[in-house]
Amino acid sequence: MRAFTGAHRFHGKRRCLRALAIARTDSASVKETELRVRLELRGLPAFAINYVVAGSAYDSRAEHTVDLAIAQYRVGLEYQGNQHRSDVRQYRRDRDKLGALSALGWSVFEVTQADLNSEEALDRLAMRVACVIAQQTGKEPQIARLTYARIARAA
Repeated sequence: MRAFTGAHRFHGKRRCLRALAIARTDSASVKETELRVRLELRGLPAFAINYVVAGSAYDSRAEHTVDLAIAQYRVGLEYQGNQHRSDVRQYRRDRDKLGALSALGWSVFEVTQADLNSEEALDRLAMRVACVIAQQTGKEPQIARLTYARIARAA
């Protein structure tokens, strides 16, 4: 895509380049990408994707990961699709992981499709993340309304 957009003129090229700047190849799902972008549009710092939490692992010794993380503030987001509620083993694994991360000082927020469907829910989530960051920085928590162009420049 980058080679094509660099070599050709076409309608929508600027938007395409903006989308390419925001896109990340290491995302595990479309929903996690949607969540990341929509929260970054609210002025939150950039999220690491599929972040491995040092010192935290399942009984199998597989390391715990967080779908989205702002590691310096120990903030994580977990997108919970239907299988996280309907599969008992998955549900138990999730509870174990969240408990272990909490014991390490992480604040992990679970997000569902219902949250993605609601601008108000996303605003509340963004403010909760901003509050965790504010507790550590001593600054006032705040969220903003950014444009795609603005977060593309920051990427």
